[in-house]
Amino acid sequence: MKRAFLWVVILVLCMWGRTMAGQRKLTIGPATESHKLSRVSLRDSHLAGVFKWDRAGFLIRILREQPPQVFIYDRRGRLMRQIAPMESFPEAEVMSVGDVALTSEGSILVAVTMRRAENEYASALLEYARSGDMKRIIKTDPFVVKKMALDSEGNIWVLGYDWQQMEISFDWPMIRRLSPDGVWLTSALPRSFFSEDSAPLNIAGPGVVVSDIYFDILEDRMYVWLPGVNRLITLDLAGRILQVVNEPFRRVFGDLVTSVEVISLVFMPGSGVMTQIRGYGEGGETRSGWMASSDLGRGWIRVIDRRVDPMATRLVGLTQRGEVVCLRVIRSGDVEIELAPIGF
Repeated sequence: MKRAFLWVVILVLCMWGRTMAGQRKLTIGPATESHKLSRVSLRDSHLAGVFKWDRAGFLIRILREQPPQVFIYDRRGRLMRQIAPMESFPEAEVMSVGDVALTSEGSILVAVTMRRAENEYASALLEYARSGDMKRIIKTDPFVVKKMALDSEGNIWVLGYDWQQMEISFDWPMIRRLSPDGVWLTSALPRSFFSEDSAPLNIAGPGVVVSDIYFDILEDRMYVWLPGVNRLITLDLAGRILQVVNEPFRRVFGDLVTSVEVISLVFMPGSGVMTQIRGYGEGGETRSGWMASSDLGRGWIRVIDRRVDPMATRLVGLTQRGEVVCLRVIRSGDVEIELAPIGF
């Protein structure tokens, strides 16, 4: 399945490169599938929290309100597993879920930080079997995980901060790697790479009104979007910084836009990225749309979307078949997962 996905992506990127050179347009065709997400409705829970698509073909939903919950759906919107990690820690007064990832063996990794009595904090990765039973706890103290990605060897890469050092030093890594059995290995992207007065892990920054942080591993590259410093960064799996693109969305709508809201973003192999974005200019003028780049933001093309009301959907991922995965709120207040092919 991974090899099939890679060939689909290689084909897309080859055509994408010709598209950029010839100024043709990347196209999203009409939706071929749409399925109601079970147990998700604006009438009772709002489309809150974080959604992400796992390449194994599952949709992950993280509800961060107390007590936090994790939901795993298949591509037809059926709920496969619901996890309430706080239930395993009755001594926890507050718990936050940073991210969730699925391993190739089918385990579910949940990154949590909890506060116990007397302001005692603890951070860990909780590993659950597909059945929902907890398998093990990997302590990450004092590192708080905000985002997580797995490489082809099963190593766990985490993006976050050291809560013991962040107030007294800039000499700590923002990215760390754990082996599949939970041993700390490589460190990368030191906090000192950014200026002391910056806030790289914020969800807003210079020229960015608001955006989530995005972190992914494709083939032998790590990709990071940090809205707090308005940079897209590429690293190799040895932790070396290969490329930094400053203000990648600055010219996505031309000179009429002075700041952007990145609604969603998906990385593709070969320094490709697709984004659903809204731009703001002087006097309140706004632009919005789906845009794509084959070089991490140095050049952009507009995505032609042939679905009904595409801006009413939210991009969450790309399938192994070369389809975009989106969420749509329908008139009843229910939420659907929608899949549509990419073409030219």
